[in-house]
Amino acid sequence: VFFSFPHIGIDEVGDVGAISRPGRAKKSCACGALAKCLNEVKADGLGRNFAIPGVHDDEDPEYSILKSRMVNKMKDEGLTIDDSFGLADITKAAERTISADLEKLISKAVDTSKADYAVVTGVQIHNWARNLDDPNSYSMEFVAPSTVYAVVNGVAT
Repeated sequence: VFFSFPHIGIDEVGDVGAISRPGRAKKSCACGALAKCLNEVKADGLGRNFAIPGVHDDEDPEYSILKSRMVNKMKDEGLTIDDSFGLADITKAAERTISADLEKLISKAVDTSKADYAVVTGVQIHNWARNLDDPNSYSMEFVAPSTVYAVVNGVAT
């Protein structure tokens, strides 16, 4: 089974990006890397943040590759990055990017005449209470699915 899920926090009152984590005094953000990317793109625009695919910052390769992929995806899709474009929007774009990458990798790696498989993609949502010590508040984890299918004997269902 192949899974792919970018993640986002939505706290108990609906604040997008907000997440309380055990052992941390203050709330943090999920996904922090996507939030940083969004803030940089909003500040500088897509053009200034464009990166050549395959080129990355040696001191922060994971983030620079993520940012490059997201900027290219937003440009390719013609997305308008204005004040209304938020963390939920970039998370959805990340899900589309990851799902496309997954499909490409599966097509190169899986021989459907020899292997059955399933694919589940979507967005993992952390819906945690603001105060983790409050017994009347609930914290949940769930997935908003985008793609769910199985391939058995070479046939997708």
